[in-house]
Amino acid sequence: MQGLGGVPDEYRLMKKIEARLVEIAAGDQRAVLCIDEAQAMPLATMETVRLLTNLETEKRKLIQVVLFGQPELDQNLTKPHMRQVKERITHSFFLRPMPQKDIGEYLNFRLRAAGYHGPDVFGARCVSMITAVSEGLMRRVNILADKT
Repeated sequence: MQGLGGVPDEYRLMKKIEARLVEIAAGDQRAVLCIDEAQAMPLATMETVRLLTNLETEKRKLIQVVLFGQPELDQNLTKPHMRQVKERITHSFFLRPMPQKDIGEYLNFRLRAAGYHGPDVFGARCVSMITAVSEGLMRRVNILADKT
């Protein structure tokens, strides 16, 4: 899209972002961009995020990007045109499904953190069913526990 004076809006926006990142760095602070559900991000947007990681001062990068996503994110990053994005990833973590023995403790912890002080809400049979249906995946555990 063309902006004022024939300068593309995307270019002007990128320049504004860069200026703000320079201000943040000058204040001896760090900018971190956290993107949840990154697997759903259009690949063109992922490329724009990659361009942000090119911004740097003489001493350091101006922004750190943290991507959170489902396994489909890894599939997207293996595509040939995503090579430059994947090469910039310095840390990658994969959370394995939680075993049943930990799910009951996790559910009790979440309830206590939310301020609940009564007896355990989820019995062993219920935890077993939540584990089976959720396959130990945290998002599913949370949804099932909430619905229960």
